[in-house]
Amino acid sequence: MLTQQDSPVITYLLIVLTTLVYGAQLLIPGYFVFNAFAFNWNYVLETHQWWRFLTSGFLHSQGNISHLALNMFSLWLFGRELELRLGKIKFIALYLCSIIGGSIAVSMASTLSSDPSVTTIGASGGVFGLFGAFWVLTRLRGENSSPILILIVINMAYSFFFPGISWEAHLGGMLTGAAMTWVLQKLSQQGQSNI
Repeated sequence: MLTQQDSPVITYLLIVLTTLVYGAQLLIPGYFVFNAFAFNWNYVLETHQWWRFLTSGFLHSQGNISHLALNMFSLWLFGRELELRLGKIKFIALYLCSIIGGSIAVSMASTLSSDPSVTTIGASGGVFGLFGAFWVLTRLRGENSSPILILIVINMAYSFFFPGISWEAHLGGMLTGAAMTWVLQKLSQQGQSNI
């Protein structure tokens, strides 16, 4: 039985916060929330509004509620387990850094692209970071990682074949989440062996 201390509070707070931001997007006229917090690399370079690397991960398509619903379902599904396995501080760091990692990948692709003016939003970078983290944890524990690998492949394929989906944010978030989890686990193992 879960105690209150074991409850995945951070996961639930992230879902509530993201849903509240979506509500603000719908209620505040003139795309104000979108314009204030969405990520566009050219715009960030011009204005130095660096917070957009992170805040874009809390926005979702105002014309497509399934964008929010799928991301929040994935966050609920994987976030609860990962928060309990990693602890609250490591989990929130992992999720937020994965959003930033997704934005960095978008900025790198924008720099190399013939159309560097792409604007991205959504929690997908953070969610894919959780996918990457889950895959690393299963591998390090010697568990069967095939189900999560299949999920990653299907979602990445979906990202490439359907327009309007930022495969760059997905890939950047996933690599960030996987790398962070691997480093955190190795540091934790070293700390235990030094005791």
